[in-house]
Parts: sequence; structure tokens; C-alpha cells
Amino acid sequence: QAIEHCTAYVHGDDLAPYMSVHAARRLGAALQAIDKAKQNMGHVDRWLTVMGRKPPSPELAQTALTADAQVKPIEGGPILYMPVKQILWFVKDNTQVQQSAKNVTYMMCDPLEFGKLSVLMSKDGGKDHVPQTYETV
Repeated sequence: QAIEHCTAYVHGDDLAPYMSVHAARRLGAALQAIDKAKQNMGHVDRWLTVMGRKPPSPELAQTALTADAQVKPIEGGPILYMPVKQILWFVKDNTQVQQSAKNVTYMMCDPLEFGKLSVLMSKDGGKDHVPQTYETV
């Protein structure tokens, strides 16, 4: 009954909601596939892509998006989800130059579907986890 009255809040690229043994296994599979796929790239292209100066090739992007799909939950490493009715995910609107509470959009998410998402790797993952960012929104 309590779950029916609970909402979880996720701010931006907060890493914590994605962390579980299953998510770490999926991340490992994706990183391994990307590492293998990047062998076809030259050193300069690889460096420019890593630094965000050049977009990844369509093949590399597809590898990154699909490599973890074959990883299935195992005993002791299930898919974890937040025991709430819904998740309110505050997503940064990157169309604005400055970030503030005024340019944050949100979406309602199903906890079971949210738990299936890949680990979100972002430079803001740790910063978006601290209470101050939640209080700002």
C-alpha cells in the first residue's frame, strides 16, 4: 500500500539510480564491445571522439547502444528497481546556455522500465547526485 503513495525523484544525470550488479555487468559488456569496435579507428579519430570533438561513427554508436542487450540477470545480480509508484525524472534542457530550475524539464517514468535502462555515463553523474542539486530544482 505504501508504494502506491511514493514517488522517487531523479535529477539530471544522477548515477546512483542506475547502480546495481546487473547494471555493472551490462556496462562492462558495452565497454568491452566498444573497446573491440574502436580498434578499427585511427588514433586521431579515437582521441577526437573520446574528447567529444567528433561524433562517433554510426557503427560505434550502434555498438554502444546495443552491446548490453544480451546480458541477462543472474542469481545474486537481478535487475533492481525503485519500490515506488512512479519516478519523476528532472531532465536538463540542453537547448539553454545556462542551467537553472527554470530550464529543467521532467518526465514521469515507470520504475520497472527505468530499472532496465543502461547505466548513464556522464561527466555530471556524481555532481547531479548531491542533495544541493535536488534542492535547486
